[in-house]
Amino acid sequence: MHMRIAPSLRTLAASALALMTAGVLGCRRPDLGVLPQVCSTHPVSAGESELMEPGGTCIGCHGSYEGPSFAIAGSVMGALHDDTNCAGVAGVTVAITGGDGMRVELVSNANGNFSLAHWPGTNLYPYTAEVTRNGVTTKMLAQRQAGENDCNSCHASVGVNAAPGRIIAP
Repeated sequence: MHMRIAPSLRTLAASALALMTAGVLGCRRPDLGVLPQVCSTHPVSAGESELMEPGGTCIGCHGSYEGPSFAIAGSVMGALHDDTNCAGVAGVTVAITGGDGMRVELVSNANGNFSLAHWPGTNLYPYTAEVTRNGVTTKMLAQRQAGENDCNSCHASVGVNAAPGRIIAP
């Protein structure tokens, strides 16, 4: 089975409503909106929305503060060592193939963020990931296990756990 998920106007409208609500109830992370020092594109400060904090640890923050939960989340950035809050790359396909063989394609939004709330199959782990733009695909070298679903926690500006740095579009 194969699914493709892309941002839509309905999703963006829901994000705007969530942003207005978040002003009263939202995450109060101390680094929310901090401008990047290293940035290949341009700085962003999108507030609390689907466009927030490209490069930030999505699941780490959402698990500790308020906000929706994710089965998997991350950002496609413009360069390997871009800081958090540097605009990512829109329209890149991030394909996740779960341990159950189901493949889900996510499309990065205007700031490069992608996420999936719930795995639609029976078993996400172990999963593989690949990134495609303009017919060119880059695949992750190793399968990921449970607890390794916050892509930006390893794909940080300096890279962690053998990741070379950010997820970048091929």
